Amino acid sequence: MENLKRQRVYVFSGAKDDTVKTIVSDQVERYYLAAGTPKEQISYVRNADAGHAFMTSSESDQRCSVTGSPYINNCGFMQAHDLLRHLYPARTAAPNAGRPTGTLIRFDQKEFATDARASMDDAAWVYVPDACTAGGCAVHVAFHGCRQGASAIGSRFYEHAGYNSMADTNRLIVLYPQVHVSKGIPSNPRGCWDFWGYSNGRQGIDVFATRSASQMAAIVAMLDRLGEKR
Repeated sequence: MENLKRQRVYVFSGAKDDTVKTIVSDQVERYYLAAGTPKEQISYVRNADAGHAFMTSSESDQRCSVTGSPYINNCGFMQAHDLLRHLYPARTAAPNAGRPTGTLIRFDQKEFATDARASMDDAAWVYVPDACTAGGCAVHVAFHGCRQGASAIGSRFYEHAGYNSMADTNRLIVLYPQVHVSKGIPSNPRGCWDFWGYSNGRQGIDVFATRSASQMAAIVAMLDRLGEKR
């Protein structure tokens, strides 16, 4: 409970999102408030025009109200920038106005995701700003949405969602882990991160929501590797 109280939380809901309705998103705010998280640490953004997507200000993305692949919509603001500013109040420098200048590294995710039930892809990506090559940077984990992994939409999320330009000027490394569609065992037909228990296997009904969950264990292993001395 004490850990929940210190969290900074960003919640977003679009009025035209028929996949996760606002009444559901409302419960996220209520949950953290009930846990004792101060209200000023919670940013709850409601948008009257937004569909079910991640938001940008790019004219090349689809219109704000759409719900459809690649689930990246032009709503006139960079959601990645806003959420990073809220989550990291000491890292609010203006984003790189040009193309990101750091290095996007593809790596073998299989080394970390050893449980086949995790539905994790063979490859993942990490963005390292030039200022972070010598260390001393924070790491943000950017989880893609359902049907939004690289196996479904290519590089659209990890290259164009807006995280990297903000990372360049705020000493942030961005980790982009990946899951993929699985129609067998486990059943993950939309390529979602596990929020209902498909990765449990025989470990117990609630393991997916704990520290020992296969996906979370893989992410922690990736973070540990990033934190090693070079």
